[in-house]
Amino acid sequence: MTDALDVVARIMNHEQTVSGWRKPFGLLGTLAAGLLLVFCFNALVDGYDLLGSPVWEGFNQAKRPDDMRLFKAYAIQRAPYDALILGSSRSEIGLDPTHPGWQGYRAYNLAVPGPGVQEILRYLQHANAAHPIKKVLLGLDFVYFSGRAKWTSSFIDARLLVDAQGKPQRGTYWKDMLDATLSKTAIDKSRETIRVSRAGGVGSHTEQGQVEHNEPFTYVLRAGGYRPVFRAIENEYLGRDGWGGRPTGEAYFQYTGGQGSTLDGYRAILAFCHSNQIEVVQIISPIHVHLLMGLQSTGMAETFALWKQELVRINHQVAAQYAQPAYPLWDFARVNAWTTEPLPDATQDRVMDGMQWFWDAAHYRNALGDLVEATVLQGQEPPPTLGARIDQQTIDDVLAAEQLALQQYIAEHPDEWTALAERYPSQRVHKYRRPKRPKP
Repeated sequence: MTDALDVVARIMNHEQTVSGWRKPFGLLGTLAAGLLLVFCFNALVDGYDLLGSPVWEGFNQAKRPDDMRLFKAYAIQRAPYDALILGSSRSEIGLDPTHPGWQGYRAYNLAVPGPGVQEILRYLQHANAAHPIKKVLLGLDFVYFSGRAKWTSSFIDARLLVDAQGKPQRGTYWKDMLDATLSKTAIDKSRETIRVSRAGGVGSHTEQGQVEHNEPFTYVLRAGGYRPVFRAIENEYLGRDGWGGRPTGEAYFQYTGGQGSTLDGYRAILAFCHSNQIEVVQIISPIHVHLLMGLQSTGMAETFALWKQELVRINHQVAAQYAQPAYPLWDFARVNAWTTEPLPDATQDRVMDGMQWFWDAAHYRNALGDLVEATVLQGQEPPPTLGARIDQQTIDDVLAAEQLALQQYIAEHPDEWTALAERYPSQRVHKYRRPKRPKP
């Protein structure tokens, strides 16, 4: 296809033939024609998938938005979705909005990579302003409850339909649409979309917002295989800038400067759902045993347990304030047959099916997500040890069983534990000690 910019340039060269008093008007006319051509070209291709333009196989089916926060802010408004999947990239990759457990709902996966708790709340408010939400599956991850995590700068609050108090706001619609249709980057994106589409490529996300099931394998290959991508994720989560250097105990949840806690954001999400009669199911996302052992080696295991206790406490506390039952809360971040999946050998390290349940140490595959959704949405009896529902009556027993299972795994895999513990020791000065309970 002829480059749209070249066409615009040839149109504008025509103004040289216009003379006298007609020249300024000819220039304005050619500028307008050029801009119109660029707009139509980019709107037709819709490489950022913001306009909802028709999809033609071999032309523009391979839409791969660069900014999930921008893309999903508008995608959620296109259809009357009444159910959401919320959370981080773990939920975005592993949880399917077309799973049979969503029967009777029109679900959309509104999870985004690397969110903060407040950001999840704001996207929930935004979606509910677009269409009333009836049900939410909330993926909870220890990593985004850190008050010192460095979140992406691509979140723009003004883009959302309502402000934090629920009042309508002007938004950034026209700016976003102009950027997507009349910029040089938009032309580059359109050309890339056409090129990949002609080669038989597919988009990065489904129509309902989930990452395409095999899309994460491109990142596995880019990293050099499953083993290198596992090591990269372990470095990110367990190193000095991750759990290895973060404060422990209650300080883990405190924002820098002492301005509140991420647990306040969690409380606000629950309060919003109770006040709007939204049904909620919560899951603590599965993570690989390498990260579970890393929590132990970095001295973060007790804070991880404290986090689960706080989720239970706040869940019941907010429910009591609204005189409603507490929302179901399931814990899948535990040692079991799925999270202890071994890494593949060299012959399978770069093969799509080299691993069945995980893409890397932090992101589970859709196959595991299907088991999770069948358990929490359809009420199916979970396979033994897959997950446990936690509440005020069960939390202590569940945590004790999970710690015992981890210690047993470490005892049975001493070399694996030693290698990981040597790579990822605690790198903080102060350690958290759980306060002793008063004797009755």
